Amino acid sequence: MAVDRTYSNYAAVRQYRDRGMQKWNPFATAELASAHRNYREDLAKNPPQETMEKEEIIEWLHLAKSTKLAITLRVQGEKEIEEITGQILEWRSRECVLFRKEHYQEIYVDDILSVIHRPRKKEGVEHDE
Repeated sequence: MAVDRTYSNYAAVRQYRDRGMQKWNPFATAELASAHRNYREDLAKNPPQETMEKEEIIEWLHLAKSTKLAITLRVQGEKEIEEITGQILEWRSRECVLFRKEHYQEIYVDDILSVIHRPRKKEGVEHDE
């Protein structure tokens, strides 16, 4: 993008051409380039996970219990993030009990990162996701 400098009486001002990004090259050090490269590689390997606010998680848990809705919880495990699908049978102040694959599992609300609603598929009806 050229700037119109025809207004000037001076030839040096009228003939000046900006070098664009070239003028910033001295500031791009090897350490900065390496940091950018490492950041992009880490981001590609471990994309950021979506988390929800505690109030929003509690609202979803109340809704799931009252409507007997099957939900998937993203839970922080000891070493990694787990996805647990089931139905909430009992609710306590700091934990909820989730029924999953014919057994009970207690999950603390503080360990829940997000709630994923997955509607049940009815026979003959396909859902778009």
